[in-house]
Amino acid sequence: MFKELDEKYRYKTVKYKGCDQYQCNYGGNSDPRKYLTEGNLYKVSDVEVGSWSTALFLEGFGSKSFNSVCFEVV
Repeated sequence: MFKELDEKYRYKTVKYKGCDQYQCNYGGNSDPRKYLTEGNLYKVSDVEVGSWSTALFLEGFGSKSFNSVCFEVV
């Protein structure tokens, strides 16, 4: 399962679809509402798959991680 999630997101283009307060902070991730624009596309540079959540690292945002439930692969 972990490998499948890694392959689903790593180096892919994703669209930020928005999120609520609970989703954005889950797992200690950064709040994407502060940095991203809903509907815009971003390139995934790294993925951290945990047992309960998956964090995405996006090009141009350094070490900030974002909850994968806030995105869809395009």
